[in-house]
Amino acid sequence: MSAVKKVYEDRPFQGRLIGKAVDHFKAGVKSVLMKSPTGSGKTCMGLKTVEQLKHDVLNDRKIKIGWCAMRTHLLKQAQADNEALGLNVQFVPISMFDKNPPKVDILAVDECQHDAAASMVHIHKATKCKWILGLSATPYRTDKVGLCFQKQISDVGIHQLIREGYLSNYEHFTIQDFDPRTVGEHFLMDPKRWGKSVVYFRTEEECRELQDILIDGGITCDVVTGKTDRDTQLLKFQEGETQVVVNMLLLTEGFDSPDLKTVFVRDSSMGPTIQMGGRVFRTHKTLPMKNMVQSKNTKYPFQREAGPKNQYLWQSNQWRSIQVNENLDQIAQKSAQALLAAMDSAKMQQLVKASGYSKEQQMGISEEDSWYRRGPRRR
Repeated sequence: MSAVKKVYEDRPFQGRLIGKAVDHFKAGVKSVLMKSPTGSGKTCMGLKTVEQLKHDVLNDRKIKIGWCAMRTHLLKQAQADNEALGLNVQFVPISMFDKNPPKVDILAVDECQHDAAASMVHIHKATKCKWILGLSATPYRTDKVGLCFQKQISDVGIHQLIREGYLSNYEHFTIQDFDPRTVGEHFLMDPKRWGKSVVYFRTEEECRELQDILIDGGITCDVVTGKTDRDTQLLKFQEGETQVVVNMLLLTEGFDSPDLKTVFVRDSSMGPTIQMGGRVFRTHKTLPMKNMVQSKNTKYPFQREAGPKNQYLWQSNQWRSIQVNENLDQIAQKSAQALLAAMDSAKMQQLVKASGYSKEQQMGISEEDSWYRRGPRRR
């Protein structure tokens, strides 16, 4: 089946990231990690970067490009996007678990947070690649194993892409606990509010328990695992035959559903939370506002990545708004900016040192913006 024709949209931040990567390769760097949020077009940026590296930097049409991913559907997606966007980059798809991968000169690694795995060590040795481009929205691991790239580049975060309209705005809902019974009860109380939804749990037993609860309540629901017919299940989900899909992190990489309205994110740490939550930010013309649901027990509330339009807490059997008054917040921020602008640089340094906060935080700029400007640091 031929790929659906897409329209390539030239986004400024994409051009900047591609330019940074190509400049590093021109300067002799052999490995570059490109960090960019889910929905920002990493596949497109990766394809255009390796193509420019091949033709503009190395100027050798005989150079072979490999595209490596952990899952088969990610490789198929890269091939489909390459064709649909008319990029026509010639590359060899390589599974991360390939025992005998082909030799290539340039290797692009999709979702490169897996690059520290033993299987990827084998891929790097067997392909004998000379240049490596890593792509990830979450280039960090819970096991603390480091990713070995000479340079890491980034440009914008989820919050800025939302402001600029490249990603959807969202409302955040906090429930007391994240278990099948609680999630099921909330969904059945207001299924129209949640609409087409994806739910994440830790175990298949939890997934099946929620499925039974929703089906008993008249909601069509399917559980996607590594052993089920994923393609058929997701096709039914896309066509509206199924309202809810439940899974265990299987739908965190390469799963795109623009008309997805709600994502229920299980309690987790930063990396998995960003991957799960990121599924809901794809724009859709009939859904200007999306929903995200987390419990108060999560280690990483998504508000740390991007502020929601509105926030609600389930309390006393109803949703209570906990949104800060935007007008007061804007006034406070402008006052702080005016005050800091009037200070000389020496005074600013004293203030920052004494407060323990960075200059960007004093100016009301988010921690994520600071991360992109200065590079990663311990959170």
